[in-house]
Amino acid sequence: MIATFYARVSTDSDEQKNSIVSQVDYFNTYLNENNYQLAKTGVFYKTNGTFTVTSGYYVDEGFSGAKSNKYRKAFQEMMNDARARKFNIILTKSISRFGRNVKELLAAVAELRSYDIAVYFEDLKINTMNSSDNFKLTIFAAQAEEESRAKSEAVQFGKLQGYKKGIWGGRAPYGYDVRQGKLVVNPNEAPIVKRVFSMYLNDCMGLRSIAQQLNADEVPTKRGASLWDQSLISKMLKNVVYTGELRLHRTKKMDLNQNLVKKIPIDQQIVTFDSDLVLVDTEDFVLVQIEKEKRREDFGTLNVKEITVENNGEIERQKVHILERGLSRHSSKHIFSNILKCGNCGGSMRRKVQRNKHRTFIQWICRNNDQYGRKGCQYRNLQYEEELMKYVKREIDKYRNNEQIHQENLNYYIKSQFDLKNVERDIQILKNETKELTQEREVNFRLLTKSIIDDQEYEQRNTSIQANLTDKQNNLSRLENISVEIEKLELRHKKFLTFLSQVDVDSLTNATLRQIIDRFEATSPDGAAPLPRFTQHEFNENQLKIYWRVFGKSRESVIEDTVDKLIDGFTLDSL
Repeated sequence: MIATFYARVSTDSDEQKNSIVSQVDYFNTYLNENNYQLAKTGVFYKTNGTFTVTSGYYVDEGFSGAKSNKYRKAFQEMMNDARARKFNIILTKSISRFGRNVKELLAAVAELRSYDIAVYFEDLKINTMNSSDNFKLTIFAAQAEEESRAKSEAVQFGKLQGYKKGIWGGRAPYGYDVRQGKLVVNPNEAPIVKRVFSMYLNDCMGLRSIAQQLNADEVPTKRGASLWDQSLISKMLKNVVYTGELRLHRTKKMDLNQNLVKKIPIDQQIVTFDSDLVLVDTEDFVLVQIEKEKRREDFGTLNVKEITVENNGEIERQKVHILERGLSRHSSKHIFSNILKCGNCGGSMRRKVQRNKHRTFIQWICRNNDQYGRKGCQYRNLQYEEELMKYVKREIDKYRNNEQIHQENLNYYIKSQFDLKNVERDIQILKNETKELTQEREVNFRLLTKSIIDDQEYEQRNTSIQANLTDKQNNLSRLENISVEIEKLELRHKKFLTFLSQVDVDSLTNATLRQIIDRFEATSPDGAAPLPRFTQHEFNENQLKIYWRVFGKSRESVIEDTVDKLIDGFTLDSL
């Protein structure tokens, strides 16, 4: 009879490695003593993805038995070889070594039995080809799963206690290392983090361009083996840890065997601040999030989509990243890229170069009109770059010296964010609403304990209540600290004005313009006759308008947002 054996340990520690060696030695001796012929196939998989071919046995090093079989590469290889009938029996030390997920363990045993391949569990002397052992196998498999669940809960509890002491859970983000359980700044990676934020915010580079630049400069990733890509840059830009804020206990593993993870509400997370970990100024981090949202609206975003795939004859769901494009693409190649817009259709303007015997003309025209004709947009809105540059320089000088408009912008933004007349009233309303939601949450729990509602309904209700409660608590905190919030806005506005005063109009770049201009529109009057081809364009600054960028968006955009909020909050009861 041709035999093989399967061994597994959940970590790659020295102690666990010694366990594997012991298991291999034991079964080699066992096979010889019982006159089994050793299979000719086998593989040893490690957690880092590397593997070595073995002489007749299968080993998974550093893989939890509670996780799905599909994550255990050696186990998968063994099942594939079983389908090819390369052995007649599989020996293993115990049920827990073979797997701790009852459903998958029994399914694997049933499949192997269909090939007339037995599994022999040495500790319990169970042979799956003996029908009398089936009941015993089911009982002990369930026990192994329960032990795994209990161990997981103990680990989760230990992690929670560690979080309260500031112990970091998981791998260190790029820019940091973990020492004695806590994050410390990595001096080699920290400058790269600052550089990435600067390239995105100050140089207006896209995610792909940043990744390409880091790869060109041969900057290693955290793991060192892979290249930078858009997803790595995106994750870095939205990680609040770079401001020194540590958010721990963000998720909880609800079922290790099914790999179910629950997101913890923000108000229940453990949040601390460590000034030694600050790599990015909080204001810059906020501006980056605003810029990311703006680009998402304008140019599209990476979304996660579930697809159905076939894996070894089984249908399963996998998550993939799908890039959903906006109407235009992010670019900072030219001085007015993604800044200059057609005021008639709202589309971007396209740069074109026209040459004749005497000179070269750089033109900007409506992209929709150029691509689709008058069906795309009625107006070409042709503008010469040289004239646009002169206009922008004049307007920048006029704008930065207009103290009145700067104060008006600040005052309006503050009013749009805070209803200063009714602060006390709004605070009391939010306190009452928070109290009601807290009581509603307690009632929901009592309904569960009295079996009036089931677990699923309780979870649905509780998720909705908690989301609403968190929103109310955040708004309450914001209003109670309104003076601090206003002071932050004033400092941010002062920082913007300082940057504006230092802009060199003779050395303008797309990145500089993006920080002070939200959009720049060229608009033809309604009913204006189209400009005949080969006709010289006459510059008219009345057809141009600059929307200055303050607090990450134009004042006009703030007005639109305010109106939208009023419309959303409007009800018949308010009449």
